[in-house]
Amino acid sequence: MSFYKLEHGSYYLYTSPDSRVPKYMTDAVSICFDTESFALLKHGSYKDVFSWWDESRRKSPDLFRSVQVMTLPRGFSVTEVNKALDTAGYIQVLLKKIGVATPEFGKAGI
Repeated sequence: MSFYKLEHGSYYLYTSPDSRVPKYMTDAVSICFDTESFALLKHGSYKDVFSWWDESRRKSPDLFRSVQVMTLPRGFSVTEVNKALDTAGYIQVLLKKIGVATPEFGKAGI
C-alpha cells in the first residue's frame, strides 16, 4: 500500500508503512484518471504522469479518450491525496473539494 507524507513542503511517496526511504519526492502530485468512472490510473510527479498518459494515449487513443491529467494545488491535503489512492472513485469527491467537478464533468472532461 503506497501513501504520501507531506514533509518540508513536498510530497514523499512511501511504498509501505515500514518504509524509511521514500520511493520519490515531488512538490505537487499529479493524477491521471478516467473522467467517466473517476478511476485513478496513475499518480506522481507531473513529468512522470504526463509522459505515461501521452505514451498510452498514442498507443490506444480510443481507450484514453476520457482520460485526463491534473496537478493538484501545491500544499493540497495529503490526507485527501491518500484517500484518492486508497478509495475507488474518490477522485470525484476530491475534484469537487477543489472546485473542478461540474454536473457535465463525466461527459465533457476537464
